[in-house]
Amino acid sequence: MRFLFSIAALLLVLYLVLQLGSKQLQALKSDGGGAASAALAATPRNAAEAAAKRVTDALQQGAAARASDAQP
Repeated sequence: MRFLFSIAALLLVLYLVLQLGSKQLQALKSDGGGAASAALAATPRNAAEAAAKRVTDALQQGAAARASDAQP
């Protein structure tokens, strides 16, 4: 009898965990989760572009400095 109650309790806990998990997955798939993930995906791209622009500007500045030093 005790064994049956233990199995029933485990099945109940498993059911509740699966229900809560499915609700969490639905919340992640909703529009709010999609917008947040899109915003996070855009941020690294913008950061990479800004870093590339800074490197390009620094290279151009260095080239201009060498060109001005080379002129007598």
